[in-house]
Amino acid sequence: MAFQPNTIDLWIGSHELSDHHLKQYAGFLSPEERVKADSFKRMPIRRQYLSTRIKVRKVLATYLGIAMQDVEIVHNAYGKPALKSPGLFFNVSHSGGQLAMAVTDIAEIGIDIEQVCDRKLLDSVAERCFAKEELAYWRRQPLARRLIAFFKLWTAKEAFVKATGRGIALGLQDCVIDCREFKGFIDLPSEYQPVSGWKLNAWEDKSFCCSLVLNCPKIPLEIERKSWQIMF
Repeated sequence: MAFQPNTIDLWIGSHELSDHHLKQYAGFLSPEERVKADSFKRMPIRRQYLSTRIKVRKVLATYLGIAMQDVEIVHNAYGKPALKSPGLFFNVSHSGGQLAMAVTDIAEIGIDIEQVCDRKLLDSVAERCFAKEELAYWRRQPLARRLIAFFKLWTAKEAFVKATGRGIALGLQDCVIDCREFKGFIDLPSEYQPVSGWKLNAWEDKSFCCSLVLNCPKIPLEIERKSWQIMF
C-alpha cells in the first residue's frame, strides 16, 4: 500500500475485532504485547488492547510490505511509539469504542480522538489547561456548544503534544490554539517555534472530536479517510 504525495491516511472506526480475527492474529503480536495483554484481568480491556495492537500492526505491515510479526515498534523516553526503521510516521488514539490511527511518510504526527460526553469539573480543567485566549473562546460559546468546544480544544492540544513525542508532560496550557479556524497555533513552547511549522486539522460530530497535528510547514494537509473494514 503506497501513499499519495502530501497525504495523511486516517484509519478510524470501531476498535472491536471479532473472536475469529482475535484468534487469527493474536499470535502475530510481539512477546511483550502478549504479556501486556495477559496482564489485563478485565476481559473488555484485554480485548480492546488486543484489537488495537492487531489493527496497528496489520496496517503498518501492509504499508511496509512485511509480515505483521516483523513490524518493529519502539518507544521514546515519553512512551510515544514509532517504527524502528525510519521513513514512516504514525500515531494512535482511542476513546468511546473508536480507534483512530494516522499514518504518513511526511513528518512526525499526533492524533487524538475523544468521545463527547459530560464530565465533572470541566471548568476547573479548562482553567488549568487552557490559555487565556482559549478560555475566553470557550466561555463565549453558547451552552449547546460548550461541551463540543471543550473537546475540540482538548484534542487539538493533545494531538500537538503527542506529535512532539513529549505527551502532556510538555504542558497543555503552553500550546495555544488559533480558535478562529482550528488550522494552527498562536503560541507554542520556545523549542517548538515557529508556530508556522505546525499544521492542525480538527473536526467534530455529535459524538466525537478528533484532531491531527503535523510538523511540516510547507505543504497543505491532505487527509485520506480509510476504513478498518478493508483490512479484515
